[in-house]
Amino acid sequence: MFSRGVGIVALAAALLLATGTAALADDVEAANASEGTSANLENRLAELDTALQELAEQQAELERQREELEQLKAEIASLRDASDAPPPPSEPSEDRYKYFGYTQLQTEWLEQNAGQAQLVVRRFFNVFDYQFDDETKGRLLLNTTPSGVAPLDAWVESTQGDIYVRAGQFIPPSGFDPMRSSSIRRSHEYATAWARLFPGIYDLGVMVANRPRDHEAGKVLLAVHNGAGPNRPDNDNVKDVVIHYTQPINDGKGRFHLTKAFGQTTVVPQGGAAVSNPKDLWAAGFGYSSGHWEAQVEAITGRAYGSQVLGGYVEGAYITGKHVFFGRYDYYNPNTATQARLVAGPRLGYEYHLGDRSKLSLEYSSIQDAATAGGDGRWAIRWQAKW
Repeated sequence: MFSRGVGIVALAAALLLATGTAALADDVEAANASEGTSANLENRLAELDTALQELAEQQAELERQREELEQLKAEIASLRDASDAPPPPSEPSEDRYKYFGYTQLQTEWLEQNAGQAQLVVRRFFNVFDYQFDDETKGRLLLNTTPSGVAPLDAWVESTQGDIYVRAGQFIPPSGFDPMRSSSIRRSHEYATAWARLFPGIYDLGVMVANRPRDHEAGKVLLAVHNGAGPNRPDNDNVKDVVIHYTQPINDGKGRFHLTKAFGQTTVVPQGGAAVSNPKDLWAAGFGYSSGHWEAQVEAITGRAYGSQVLGGYVEGAYITGKHVFFGRYDYYNPNTATQARLVAGPRLGYEYHLGDRSKLSLEYSSIQDAATAGGDGRWAIRWQAKW
């Protein structure tokens, strides 16, 4: 009995000892895990403290650099204010230079030379623009055909506020037709009246004009020029004057102009003495475009070359996609007292636009010149390319 009770007691003691040992092991493991977590947190906190310290140092360096920059700006401003000398010119930028142009190559047949096609480089324009500064720019236009190199536009222009002044060689503002680029004009050639009354279209002189900020406002151009044509000095002391006023209509869809030109015309007969006569002309024009249609009309009258003159044209065009159909009736009488020198007739044509920078055009003109007493019909196929 005694030994049995001792055995039971010993068994119970063994069970208690085993249970306590397991519990103690769990407590030790939990304590170790807790110590590991605390160590990781301490390491993360230490890393964050280091990163914050580095950011604070970088911010301090940036603030120091900003203060130095502000101080340098103040020194530069004080030096600039203390000097009356203009700032040194800036180095030329590539943006100040601009080059573009176009060529017109054509084949033409004249009725008076039936069957003899003439190959012609009608125009080969090279345009060089240069912007000197915000107020001043210049242009040189060279027509480089096989017959030679001829400067056409050669001018410098300065702008002060809404007024600009141009000096050199340019197209005097005598009318819409001569002032349009031949690259966009439908008819192959200028209207006869302007080509005869303003020889060569281009001329040497000075022009003053306003540049309206409102696109609906009118514009006035005043030009004083030689009147002798491009690259030609004046042959007398009388300068030609052109006063041109143009007014946009209906948000730029239309426009009209009124022009006054006066001065002197000179003719030098072959083997004879120069003959000069007063020039006193009035011109007016109106143009409008809407949808597929374009129309323009101009007239000019007055005295020139010792006679009463009358000239003008009316033209229209229909545009649909890449196709353009156009026509013009041209009229010029250098002496209204007689029909002996009347020049008049239609021009009919078609354009096909190959792309944004290239087009083909076919034109037939039947301009009758009473002075030649013969047909002056002409067929022409022209290819134009821009760059």
